[in-house]
Amino acid sequence: MDELRSVCQTIILSDTFSQFAAPLMKKLGMPTIFCNELLVAADGKITGYKMRCEKSKLTTVKALQSIGYDTIASGDSFNDLGMIQASKAGFLFRSTEQIKKDYPQYPAFEEYADLLAAIKKAL
Repeated sequence: MDELRSVCQTIILSDTFSQFAAPLMKKLGMPTIFCNELLVAADGKITGYKMRCEKSKLTTVKALQSIGYDTIASGDSFNDLGMIQASKAGFLFRSTEQIKKDYPQYPAFEEYADLLAAIKKAL
């Protein structure tokens, strides 16, 4: 994350919940993350959840583009394909064999160093 943030602004878009992501974000130096929220009662019981928005990754990429940002996206799953397709450059990272087969137009990487090199080249 530090090397990536040294060359570009970085936002993590995730379908997880902030409560689950918080420990990892601390380990990563508190990068910006947009994710969903669990609703938790005073007694600690989970009472529900709040989704950030529908199709949150694609919606966020389009919103960033609407205010003048170029976006580069990477992801591993079907729910990442919209933001990858909409971005200036898009990559699959540690994705399934089926997704790589179905979307050969997107370079696929297994190692962080290779993904970082592709991102730098796309900048």
